[in-house]
Amino acid sequence: MSGKNIIFVQRRPTRAGAQTSLYRLVSTIQERAIVLTSSLGWLTSMLPHTHVAPSPSARSLAGRLGGLKHAARNIAKKIQASIVVANDYHECPMALALAKEMNVPCLAILRASGMTRRDFEKYHCAKCDHLFIVGEELNTKALQWTSTPISLFQEGFLEGDFFPPREPAETFPEKILVAGTSNPLKGFHDLLAALEILEAQNPDFPIKEVVLTSTPLNASIPKLRAKLNFVGRIENFISFAQNFQFAIHPSQAETFGLAPLELIISGIPTLCTRTGALNEDLLPSSWLSPPASPKDLATVLENWIKHWSVHCQELPGVIQKIKTQYHIEETSKELFTTIRRLTSKD
Repeated sequence: MSGKNIIFVQRRPTRAGAQTSLYRLVSTIQERAIVLTSSLGWLTSMLPHTHVAPSPSARSLAGRLGGLKHAARNIAKKIQASIVVANDYHECPMALALAKEMNVPCLAILRASGMTRRDFEKYHCAKCDHLFIVGEELNTKALQWTSTPISLFQEGFLEGDFFPPREPAETFPEKILVAGTSNPLKGFHDLLAALEILEAQNPDFPIKEVVLTSTPLNASIPKLRAKLNFVGRIENFISFAQNFQFAIHPSQAETFGLAPLELIISGIPTLCTRTGALNEDLLPSSWLSPPASPKDLATVLENWIKHWSVHCQELPGVIQKIKTQYHIEETSKELFTTIRRLTSKD
């Protein structure tokens, strides 16, 4: 294969936020892109050019004893590239080993909201030639950690990700979707506490079933009249979400807020917490609640219940605003300009 390839390192191919973002990114690129994974999965089924090559974790004994270098040497015998891109901080060691073996630049997209300075240093992110950081908050932190060139990176959506709004239900729906995982930072306990507040205040509280995209929570769960249905991780998330008229994303921390924006642009009104890109510059204030505050979340949710039809009428304008600000063809421009600059000597 030609040395003009761009290799993206994303070893786990199962569908999640980083993999979905990479799929969108690769779908827009004019150059030939190869995604390196460790196994077959959703990502390899979605993209035309992938290379499966198991490689040790940088934290494993095999990785520390030269396993990454050995894996990189074997991969370089089969594919070549003009640049290697790590699709988050934990992919940096493999990407750097591969770039060194091929004698090409290395770039990284750092997107994990929980990344710490220790993670940044442990995974050698500063050794990359350029870093693209998802989200203002993480970008501000990274600027204090390194002198490596850094650019702010915003996620983007493909044209096909935008759905026309559906005809809303006449009244607030009895069944709602709560998007996230059982990770405490996803705020599911905040949402359950907010529901407990509202049920205590309103004997005719309309929500009868709450569907949560996670396994059952480990900590104690309040006794609610509403049925809690933990459905686990959903592979075809947006298709599944089309069964709902309303969703809540109660996360306490996001670099960007991909999942709630995916819900909104697919035509589902979604109450969000102010994290990542989810703020008044993008969404109406009535769609937003402070993170980690069950009382505020209850107040905002109650407002949605009382003014359901009014908020539903805001949806078309919200979708258009997201499309204007976060279409992938616009948000990816600087990344690909940087890639071409770093590889221009070739």
